[in-house]
Amino acid sequence: MSKNGNSKSWGLPYFGSKSQIVEKAYGLIKVDLAGESYNGFVDVFGGGGAISHYFASKGESIIYNDADADLHRVFETIKRTNDTKTLFCDNLLDYGRIFEMKKGGGVLSDIDNAKYYLNKTNSTFHRNFLQILCNPLSTSANNFADRISKFKDFLLSNKVKFTNRDYRWIATSHNTVLVCDPPYIGTDIYEQSFDYQSFIEWIKNMPNQHKYIFGYAKEGEYFQKIANLGASKINSSNTEILYKFTN
Repeated sequence: MSKNGNSKSWGLPYFGSKSQIVEKAYGLIKVDLAGESYNGFVDVFGGGGAISHYFASKGESIIYNDADADLHRVFETIKRTNDTKTLFCDNLLDYGRIFEMKKGGGVLSDIDNAKYYLNKTNSTFHRNFLQILCNPLSTSANNFADRISKFKDFLLSNKVKFTNRDYRWIATSHNTVLVCDPPYIGTDIYEQSFDYQSFIEWIKNMPNQHKYIFGYAKEGEYFQKIANLGASKINSSNTEILYKFTN
């Protein structure tokens, strides 16, 4: 369970977040690693931080990595802001701007623009997020502010190392466990296209003994399935699956 009693509030809300399934995934990975020697984890495509947040809560040594410098700036903003309500109502509007610019929508410059865009978007996620921005005193806003506060505690805990690199430039040891949540095959919600074949070649050539990958059924062509994790939050017709790569 998380510190606020909600077992699902890991990391920041973010497209493709593993907040709903990270606990199950961690349990499966630990079972698979039973009896094995390993030296911490690397969260290769960290995104909203759910994987790193939860793994660190279990006492694991973990490196959060994401190539998106904007996400790291959001984390720094969270770390240096004392009033969570102010952070949510004002500073995290930047989070909304980042989200809309990266997902192909309009730029949010203030609450009025948020209200305008709320009437234009068909995305359920965007609508929920923007409704919170437009109603900062709502229950949803308070819950979100509490979630940010817990994430701030995690950021300040020094339980995780943060790196801002392209995944291809990550340096790890043989005994470090790779946990990879890349853009899934066939998804197009990200700012830049993702070359999955290059990713496959990269993970194939990495010397790490243990490599785990999140994906849908299509990824099964390349990796060994461990277990189903549940329906995708992005597309409920797809089932998220935990895979492993075996050299």
